[in-house]
Amino acid sequence: MHLKTALEKVGPLKISNGKEGGKATRYSNKELVPVPVSDRTYGWNTFFGYWVVTGVNASAWSLGSANMANGLSPSEVIGAVLIGAFCSGLVAFLCGEPGIQYHLGFPMVSRATFGIYGSYFVVALKVFVNFIFFGVQAFWGGQAVRVCLGALSPQFLYLKNTLPESALLETADLVGLIVYLCVFFPLLLFRPPKLTGLIITSFVIVSATIFGILIYALRTNGGTGNLFRSPSAQMTSTEKTFKMLQCISAVCGSWIGNCIRQSDWTRFASGKRSAVSSQLFAAPVTITLTALIGIVVTSATSEIIGKKVWQPILLLTYVQKHDYATAIRAGTFFAGLGWFVSQLSINVIHNSVAAGMDLSAMIPEYINVRRGAILMAVIGIAINPWRFVNAPGIFITVLSSFGLFTAPAAGLLIVDFWIVRRKRWNVPDLFVGDEEGTYWYCKGLNWRAFAAWTVATIPSLPGFVAKVNNSPINIHWTHIFQLTFVFGLFVSGAVYWILCLIFPVAGTMEGVPYMEKSHDVVSTIEGSGGSLGVNCVGDSDGGYDGSGLKTGSGLVNEIRGSNAV
Repeated sequence: MHLKTALEKVGPLKISNGKEGGKATRYSNKELVPVPVSDRTYGWNTFFGYWVVTGVNASAWSLGSANMANGLSPSEVIGAVLIGAFCSGLVAFLCGEPGIQYHLGFPMVSRATFGIYGSYFVVALKVFVNFIFFGVQAFWGGQAVRVCLGALSPQFLYLKNTLPESALLETADLVGLIVYLCVFFPLLLFRPPKLTGLIITSFVIVSATIFGILIYALRTNGGTGNLFRSPSAQMTSTEKTFKMLQCISAVCGSWIGNCIRQSDWTRFASGKRSAVSSQLFAAPVTITLTALIGIVVTSATSEIIGKKVWQPILLLTYVQKHDYATAIRAGTFFAGLGWFVSQLSINVIHNSVAAGMDLSAMIPEYINVRRGAILMAVIGIAINPWRFVNAPGIFITVLSSFGLFTAPAAGLLIVDFWIVRRKRWNVPDLFVGDEEGTYWYCKGLNWRAFAAWTVATIPSLPGFVAKVNNSPINIHWTHIFQLTFVFGLFVSGAVYWILCLIFPVAGTMEGVPYMEKSHDVVSTIEGSGGSLGVNCVGDSDGGYDGSGLKTGSGLVNEIRGSNAV
C-alpha cells in the first residue's frame, strides 16, 4: 500500500484557529502557516535549554578523539572547537531569523530559496538523515537504560545473550531499547509549543550528569591523567593551521543539521531576541565545555579502567564492570538516567518533532507534526539502527560526511534571505503553487539555487568517494573534502549571489507590507479544495504577526488600510 493511500485512510487534516478553520491544502496546513501568538512560548531559558540538549551529547563529548589522533594537543582542540561552535551558533542565528521575523519554519525558508517544488529536495535531504540518526540515538538511549538496569541488578549486567550473532544485538540491548521506546512515544503527543518543560528539565538533568561524571573521574584518578597533558605532534605551522581549520569545519559540519532548520524552533520564540543570546553564547559554551569534559574524563578514566573510551554511555558500562561497589552502582544509575533523558530530548527535539515539521511540507493534506514524528520514529527503528553502530561499514561513513550536501544548502538559504531579498518575503506567495506566485520560479524550481548547490558540492565529491572507498587521491581533493563545510557554505553563497545579480529573481522588493498597529493586512492563501486566509497584523518593528487564521477567498494579497511601505 502506498504511503499516500494509507494516509488517505487516516483522513485529511484541518487547519483551525478558535472558531474559524479550514481544510489543509496542497501547499499549507496548520504546521506551515505563521505560528499564532498563543503558541509563541519559547523564552530565552527554553532556547538555552535547547542548546544544552544540542551541545551536551556524545558527539560533542568525543570531539577530542579524532582531532587529538590527528596530532593536535587538547588545548588546540578546545580552541578550534570553540571557534567552530561559535560559527555554528552564527549559522543558527542567520538561518533562524526568518522564524523570528515571519514565524515560519524551515520548509518555508526552503520554498523561498529553492522554489515551491525545489524545497522538497532540501527537506528530503534533511529528513533522510533524521531517519537514520533517530535509530542510532534510540539505540544509545537503550544503552543508557541498560546501564541503569545493570546498576540495579548484577544479573542484568551479565545477562546471557539469547539472540543469534547475526542479529548484531544482545538480549540486554533489546530490553533497553524497548524500555526507551515505551517512554519515548508518549512524548510525541506534545505539540512543539508544549515542549518547554521537557527542554528545561533535560537542561538541568544533563548538566548535573556531565559534571557528576567529571567529579567522579577527577576524584577517583586523582587528577586529569596523562592524555590531557599530551603535547601536539611535530608539524609545521602551516600543517597545524590546516588541522585546526579541519577541526573547525568538522565541528560546524556536525551541527549544520540543527543550524539549518533553526527557523523550525525560532518561530515559537516569545520575543524578537529570545533565541539570539543562546545561539551566539550558549551554543559555543555548551559544545566547547562538553568537548573539554569529554577529554578530561577520557584521560582520567583511561588510567582507572585501563582503556580509552570516548563514548560516555559505553564508559559507564566499563566502570560498572571494573568496580561494582554500592557507590559506583548508585553513581552509574543516575549517570545512565541523565544520558537516558539526553537521548530522549535529542530524539524528540532534533529528530522526531523536527522531521515531523518538515514532513508536513511534503504531504500537508495528510501529515502534521505528530503524524510525521511517529512515521519517522517507526521507520527509524525498522531499519535496524544497531547494525550501523555495531557494524558501521561504508554506510555510516557516508552519513558522517553528509555535511558536504547540507552546508551548501545553508549558504544558499542565508544569502537568499539576508542579501538577495534583504529579509523581505511576500508571505502569501509562499503558499501559491502556480506561475502567479513569486516563489514558483521556473516550474516550481529555482535553477539558480540548484546550480550554485551543484557547483559547491562537486569539488568535495572526489575526496568523499576516496574516503568511502579508502582509496588514494590527490591531496588537494582531500583537503577540499576535509574543509567541506567552509568550502560548501561560502562557495554556494557566492555563486548564488552572482547568479542573482546576472539573472535577477522576481519579488526581491516585495515584502509583507509594514503597517502601523492601527492597520492590518489580510492575506488569503489559495489552494485546492478551498483557501486558507492568514490575518497578518504588522508588528511595530515591521515583523509579521500572523496570529489569526480564517477561511476566505479572493485575491492572494488583499490589503486593507493605507501607509503600507
